Amino acid sequence: IPLRLVGSEMCIRDRLGGIILNIYFIDTLELTYSSDFDDIIKLTKNFKMVDPKKGAGNKEFISTELSGMGIIIKTRRSSKAELYKNSNKYKLVLKINPNKFYKPYMKTEHISNIIEFCDMVERLDMQIQYCFSGLTIDDFEITRVDLTEDIHGIPEDKITQYIRIMRQLYLTLGFHHNKKLEENTEDFDPDSSFNAVNDSKKVEFVVYNKGHEVRSKKNSSDEQKEHYKDTMRVEVRCRKKFADKLSEKAYTAQKLVEIYRRRMEVIRDVFDDVFVLNKDSCFISPYWQKKQIKKYVSGKTKLGEKMNDFSKQLAHASRPTMESVIENSEKCQRSVSKLLSKFEDMGVSSVPTSDKETPFLQSLNTLFGFSPPSEEEKALYEYIRSKSRGKEVFWYGGDL
Repeated sequence: IPLRLVGSEMCIRDRLGGIILNIYFIDTLELTYSSDFDDIIKLTKNFKMVDPKKGAGNKEFISTELSGMGIIIKTRRSSKAELYKNSNKYKLVLKINPNKFYKPYMKTEHISNIIEFCDMVERLDMQIQYCFSGLTIDDFEITRVDLTEDIHGIPEDKITQYIRIMRQLYLTLGFHHNKKLEENTEDFDPDSSFNAVNDSKKVEFVVYNKGHEVRSKKNSSDEQKEHYKDTMRVEVRCRKKFADKLSEKAYTAQKLVEIYRRRMEVIRDVFDDVFVLNKDSCFISPYWQKKQIKKYVSGKTKLGEKMNDFSKQLAHASRPTMESVIENSEKCQRSVSKLLSKFEDMGVSSVPTSDKETPFLQSLNTLFGFSPPSEEEKALYEYIRSKSRGKEVFWYGGDL
């Protein structure tokens, strides 16, 4: 199937006089082929399929023979849900790092434009035909795709601050914290990762400290550690149901190209669904919250007291979520909604920064590069910076 190639789509943003590269790419692909037991055995006969659990009731076998080129081969039984939709009882699964497959010797480079991605898809198709006689890439379904943005140049203490804040924000449109992942992941660090999942849509929005993750891996090179230092990674992890809706193309190769072309748009759209509230609001310390609230209410003492009380609860050392504070509130839902709308109108989140040394953090929308800062946000940053007695006030991309 010929793939139409469109010019370079590398995302280069000129942030306040300095060039910041925010590369949008696909970090992980999972392609799945369904068939019967005999066919799967025949297709994988040239690979050493290992039982990682050594017979302990395991239904999955793995080959890492192509891991050097970014491909892990798996075979497994179909789940009950899969059997309901397809009578084939077995799966051949390819977990692919497209960047490693395309640039096997470059540990920190990613496919950053549509031309390279189309070339990667064609090479992957040839690799599949070579390894699995009789199959092409279009015989496989897309069962997972991770759309990714790396934001370089954010100090790790600020990444921690943002993750703490996101874990407190009110999640919307069916998204909730991935408690299952947190409970089943050994040594899960809540200060290093934010995971919001939508079970019905089969999509997850993830923000984490990439530098921390790289340092925690024993096989990470010095080059990787240096490259990912001060890097926030944003991912939208799409399962089959969600991935199917990203493209109406008939063939897998075409679907992959269409999804890649829409990668930034999809990340932004999912972000908008997760954070209907607070995405345009900046975050300031409790000290500055009180000052801004006093200025905003302009003499309306009762309103100021309500806003300060709500923020005070969110500033507690336990860092409760907005949802839990709202649930425990004696006020009716309508009153709470009005209170939240006041913070939105003020342009400041009710969730404060958790570090006294961090008086100001810009909004998530401007941090992720989805919209330019408003004049009000820039003015508040400049005002707090001018009153911070020589302390550094962080703004991603440099001073305004």
